[in-house]
Amino acid sequence: MGVARPAHPDSRGLGGVARLADGRLLRHPGRRSRVIGPGGGARERRRGQPPCGSGANPDAPPAFSSGEAAARAIPLWDPPHVAAALGAPPIAVTLRPPPVASGADARPVWIVAPTNAPGPVRLAMETDSGLSVISLPLANAALLFGPGFETPLVQSGDSVGVPLVGAWRRFAIAWTIQAWGLIRGESTGRALVWRRDVTERLAHLAPFASFGAPAPALRNGALWWVSWGYVSHDNFPLVRSLPWRERDVRFLRAGLVGLAPGYDSLTATWARRFAPLVEPAERLPPDLRAQLAYPADAFQVALAQLVRASGDSAIQATWIVRPREPFLLGAPAGTLWMAVAFESGLLTPKRFIGLCAATVTSRGPELHLWRPPASDPDRLPGELVGSSQLRPGQFRVWPAGSSLMTVQAQMYEPLAAQPPPSPPPPPPPPHVAEVYVTLDGRSGHGLTARAALLGGEQIVTDTTLAARWSRVRRLAMQADSALGVGDLETFGSLWRQLMSELAPPHRPR
Repeated sequence: MGVARPAHPDSRGLGGVARLADGRLLRHPGRRSRVIGPGGGARERRRGQPPCGSGANPDAPPAFSSGEAAARAIPLWDPPHVAAALGAPPIAVTLRPPPVASGADARPVWIVAPTNAPGPVRLAMETDSGLSVISLPLANAALLFGPGFETPLVQSGDSVGVPLVGAWRRFAIAWTIQAWGLIRGESTGRALVWRRDVTERLAHLAPFASFGAPAPALRNGALWWVSWGYVSHDNFPLVRSLPWRERDVRFLRAGLVGLAPGYDSLTATWARRFAPLVEPAERLPPDLRAQLAYPADAFQVALAQLVRASGDSAIQATWIVRPREPFLLGAPAGTLWMAVAFESGLLTPKRFIGLCAATVTSRGPELHLWRPPASDPDRLPGELVGSSQLRPGQFRVWPAGSSLMTVQAQMYEPLAAQPPPSPPPPPPPPHVAEVYVTLDGRSGHGLTARAALLGGEQIVTDTTLAARWSRVRRLAMQADSALGVGDLETFGSLWRQLMSELAPPHRPR
C-alpha cells in the first residue's frame, strides 16, 4: 500500500532537498481471498449450523451482541451526505473504526479532513439528533498534501520542500512548473513544495502501480492520506478477464508485496527494483493499519467475479448486489469492514444468498463470503424509494445476535421545484428523516434506528391481511403506471416491493 507523507509537516521541520515524490511505500503480504460457504471448504458452516453471526461459527463475521447494539453502531449516514452536511468534498470523508474497548456504546464517527484551506480535522459523530461535530487541533497548520492539490506551495526555507537557492535553480524550476514569479529575488532561501496531489505524488514514487482514491487517517495528531496501490497484468494464464478501470485485466493485486516467499511475483519484482523505497508491511504503524479500509477496486473486481460465477450456473439466476455500492461499517472488534449483500436474481420472491465482507488485518487484506443454511433462508427488504424531498441513504446489512439486521435511512434532501435564481442559494443540509430497520423477520420504521427497532415514535409495519392487500393494490397501480410510461427502473423497484408484500419474510414462531 502507498502511504503519503502527513498532509501537515512534521513538527521537527525536516529540511534539505526533497525527493521528487516524498512518501513511503510498504509491501503487504499477498493474502488470498477466503470464500466461506456451503461446499467451500473444511472450515465452512455446514447446513444445520447457526446462521451467520452466531458464536458457533469461527468464520462468521463479528456480530453485534443484540439488535440495540447494532442500532447504535451501524451508520445511517454515508460520505456524500456527511460531506454535503458539513460543506466538504466526499473524498475528504471516511468512516473511523470504533475503539476496541468501546463495547455497545460505540457510535459511528466520520473523519472530515480539510482540503481547501488549512484548518482542523473534524470528527462527526452520529447521534439521534444528527451529526455532533468536534474539531481536533493538528500538530501544524500548513496544509501540504491532499487530493486535488495542484498549485505549488512556497514556504520558509526550514520547511519540507526543494530549497530555492541560486538563480539557475530558480530559473529551471520556474520553467518546469511555469511559475515565473520564482525568478524574483524574494524567493531566495525559501522552499518549494510541488506535486501536492496525493495520487500524483505516489504515482511518481512507484510508477509501476496504479493508486486509488486516497482516504484521510489520523496518527499522533497529524493528518495522513492513505492510498492503495494496485499491480495488474493483462496476460495472466488460465484466468478469465474482468473489467477494471476501462480495461480488462487477468491479474489484480492490491498492495505492494515484499520480498518474502509467498508474495505474488509481479509486485515482488517491482519491489526489488525500487528498494529501499518499498518497506516491509511490519513498518506500517498499527494505528494506521486499523484505519485502512479494504481496497475498493479489489473488492469491486471480487464482486464482479462472484456475480459472474453465479450466472454460470444453470440452476439459479445471476445474483443481485445489495446495495449497488459497498458500504463501510465498524464491527464490534474495532475493525473496519467493507461489505455488500447478495440476493437471488429470480422474479419470484428473492431470498438472501450471502454477505460478502472484507477487512484488513495484521495478516493482510481478507475477503469472506458467508452464506446462511439453505434450510432457513432469509429475505432482504425491498428497495427504499425516494421522492422530491427524500433520498434513500445507504443500505446496510450485518449480523446481530443470531439473525440478520438491515438498516437504511431516508434522508431529507429536497430538490428545487423550479429553476433556482442567480446566484442560487445554498441548499439546505441533509438530515435523517426516517430510519427503516428489519431484524429477525420483523420490520419497523421510526425517527431513529432504536425507535424503528422497538416501535417507539412510529409503530411497526401493519402486517394484517387487509393492510397487506391495500399495499399490494397501491403498488400494483403504481407499477402499472410506471410500465405504461416506460420507466423500467421505477417499475423494477415497485415490482420488488410488490413481491415482498406477496411473500413476506418468514416469521419465527
